[in-house]
Amino acid sequence: MIGGTVGSKDNECLTIDFLWIDDLYRGKGYGSSLLRYIEKVGRYNGCKVAFLNTFSFQEPDFYPKKEL
Repeated sequence: MIGGTVGSKDNECLTIDFLWIDDLYRGKGYGSSLLRYIEKVGRYNGCKVAFLNTFSFQEPDFYPKKEL
């Protein structure tokens, strides 16, 4: 298994609880593809917003940061 994701839908909200990629495949675009795919599935199922649960120490370079 290369990776996977677990999410749920509540009304119009997609919550992504887990997203993982095997160490051998990290940095090759699989995580980004998987994230885009689950977002697409959420949109198909009527989701208008998405939340991704993560911690600051988990692959900080993977998740873009925005200044408020």
